[in-house]
Amino acid sequence: MALGASKRRIVRLFLLESLILSAAGAAGGVLLAEWLIRVLVKISGSLPRASSIQLNWTTLLFATGIAFVAGILSGALPAASASALDLNQTMHESSRTTVGSRRRTWYRGGLVAGEIALSFLLLVGAGLLLKSFVLLRGVDLGFNDSRLLTMRITLPIAQYPTEAKAAVFFEQLATRVRTLPGVQSAGLVSWLPVAGQFWY
Repeated sequence: MALGASKRRIVRLFLLESLILSAAGAAGGVLLAEWLIRVLVKISGSLPRASSIQLNWTTLLFATGIAFVAGILSGALPAASASALDLNQTMHESSRTTVGSRRRTWYRGGLVAGEIALSFLLLVGAGLLLKSFVLLRGVDLGFNDSRLLTMRITLPIAQYPTEAKAAVFFEQLATRVRTLPGVQSAGLVSWLPVAGQFWY
């Protein structure tokens, strides 16, 4: 402003800087989330449907929206403060009076308190999520899933138009699988436990 920059340019500079920082933070968060998801899937063990945990477009759009809103909000407040600044009056005031003004002190204090509150909220949420994950790993599924192999089979309708023909095929398949070396037992289910609603 002392060099002649307009208030619009000052506001644009603040917003651009905050948007760049928020975009960088969002990109780093998405990359960190992708890496942590891979780690989570590897250490999940017998956690049901662990392989289906992944980032999707909804998550990415949400992260992009949050980064945009955070960038606008974090840049709008200092931009509004700078645009409302009277340069002539500020240059004539003492530095102690300018820095220690009551309005700015309340603004900075409120901003710091808000950041601490949001950080505490995120930490509590992360802790509860981690506790739920640990408890979920210890849930008894009601069956032993070690050395268990599942597969999904879809029959062509042209060759098996009726449920009776499909039932005969599945019974014959189960009988043949039970005779394979190393197979202790084999069964058929319509809905695989803790795996979602699919025909198996």
